[in-house]
Amino acid sequence: MKQDVFPSQHTGTKKQSRRSLKTGLAVMLSVSFALGLFLTQRDQEGVPSSGNVMKRHWNSGGFEEVFSKLGPYSPYADRTDSSASYDLPSGCEVSQVTILQRHGARYPTKKANVVIQTALTKLANLTASQLPSEFKFLDGYTFFGFEVDALTDFGRKEAYDAGKVAGERYQKLAKKSNLWTRSSDEARVVESGRQFIQGFNSAPFFIGNVSALPNVDVKISEEDGFVNPLSPSTCEAENVLDPNPGDVAEEDWLSVYAPPIAKRLNAVLPGANLSNTDINSLMSLCGFDSLRNVTLSKSPWCDAFTAKEWKMNEYYFDVSKYYAHGHGAPFGAINGASYIDEVVARLLDTDQVVQAGVTNLSLISPAGGERVFADFSHDNAMVEILTNLPFLTDKTPLPTTPSTESIPSHKFVVSEIVPFSGRFAFERITCTATKYRNNNKKTKTSVFVRTLVNNAIQTTHKYWDGLVPIEAFLKSVKFAQEGGDWAKCAVAAK
Repeated sequence: MKQDVFPSQHTGTKKQSRRSLKTGLAVMLSVSFALGLFLTQRDQEGVPSSGNVMKRHWNSGGFEEVFSKLGPYSPYADRTDSSASYDLPSGCEVSQVTILQRHGARYPTKKANVVIQTALTKLANLTASQLPSEFKFLDGYTFFGFEVDALTDFGRKEAYDAGKVAGERYQKLAKKSNLWTRSSDEARVVESGRQFIQGFNSAPFFIGNVSALPNVDVKISEEDGFVNPLSPSTCEAENVLDPNPGDVAEEDWLSVYAPPIAKRLNAVLPGANLSNTDINSLMSLCGFDSLRNVTLSKSPWCDAFTAKEWKMNEYYFDVSKYYAHGHGAPFGAINGASYIDEVVARLLDTDQVVQAGVTNLSLISPAGGERVFADFSHDNAMVEILTNLPFLTDKTPLPTTPSTESIPSHKFVVSEIVPFSGRFAFERITCTATKYRNNNKKTKTSVFVRTLVNNAIQTTHKYWDGLVPIEAFLKSVKFAQEGGDWAKCAVAAK
């Protein structure tokens, strides 16, 4: 039965929840068998034969570079920075997975579209004779004929393809119990979930008649004040921040990198008088215009800016989300803690979830088990969730006004973390043997957690293959498991 009405409060207390988590962990660890071997053989079960879970949607040639510099407007592509193997040690298998996925490519939001149209209006009166060769496309150019906020056909295909790949990768697990899905209740997010299910079931891809697609199991309201771990909005202290640190950061960097670009364009586009904000809006059209159709077609806007300018554009989104929702945000980890706690409860096969502010809805979801879970969300929420994990962290905060000649190397790159249809996966790996060599050390656990970001296995120096003993994983998300400091949301707001 599909549900879209939800309880607003979990009935279990935090003390009861923690006791249940400990009990679940004890039960899991008790399944270990004392074998005196180190496991060195590899099991190919459930591993994609290609060795790569998902291929890039776009060419690996001429315009790969620009599409990887569009921040959250980048098309999906696998990360390629992990050397860890998908193969599992012999005797180990994926016994559960939670997939968290952003919606597919969309058209601009209503607010963003207003700013885009304002910039285009400044260019509308330029005649063909006034346009240099690289801007001849502006003669008669318009950006209309779409529904703001809605998925593009390319985005629909991204979601479908993600589901198809997940269905193939986890087919053995999917045979044990039905796929269970949950979505934040925004139309583009829900439709992405439905397309994912269609692909997961290996049913044909089609566009139109959304009602004919399978529905998600649970939709969670995004109304103001409604508790929603997939789209947190009830941290009052964050809601009254003025200005928001993310807005400050993006304005700081915009004031550094955009003026030279505006000067260059205004010099060749007489009378345009483009502002810094106009530059940002026009650059966004490379993604929005290219990702409209099922088959990607590069917009002429992509060639209107240089490689150096695209790199600066990419950094704009990095500092914006870093300070609005990531490690530089005062409430980023707090907002993401509740979802992490739900993942932990699933891993431990319990319906008792530690409360961390954004009240969970676990009473209407299966209590873990051998199952594929898939949740559908937004980029901002996913960044907040990632902030609770020990991966892709930078040692120092991202500077907001670096030289345009020396943008620092950093791990928090939005286009590589939450592009359109970006996804995280939390795999529970269960082994029938209890001694496994990890970085030349023995461990007696039989349960591991492996985290993937855009299909790249996340590793640490200690856990070089990404197989983290479940006890160590729980320690790594201690902040969320201790409640996520939600009190800060109320105290700071007074």
